[in-house]
Amino acid sequence: MNIVTVSFSRLYNLGNYENEKIEATALVQDNDAETTLNAIRVWVDVQHMALQQGREEQGEQQRAMYQRENYLKELENDINKMMEKWSEAKAWLEKLGIPLPYLYAKHEVSGDDVPF
Repeated sequence: MNIVTVSFSRLYNLGNYENEKIEATALVQDNDAETTLNAIRVWVDVQHMALQQGREEQGEQQRAMYQRENYLKELENDINKMMEKWSEAKAWLEKLGIPLPYLYAKHEVSGDDVPF
């Protein structure tokens, strides 16, 4: 019997009830089906490793983005708290009749209007 093609497939468990199936079919060269089968078996494993690495890198990028977003939210909260404190301090100074420094007396300070 002469084998013309060989196929190999493998089902990988990704967790969370997810699977990934990778399959390859190749023509047999020089009537050596075992060598061809081993070659496509290695190819399937390499493809799985490459896909797995891509998923891991994507996960790392998503985690980094999430951390940056949280950091920006924390900074915005800090800015808002400082603006509230400034408003309280300004009201306290006005209540005592103490004039504001020249830089603050002309206009209201906002988050984008930093005096330095």
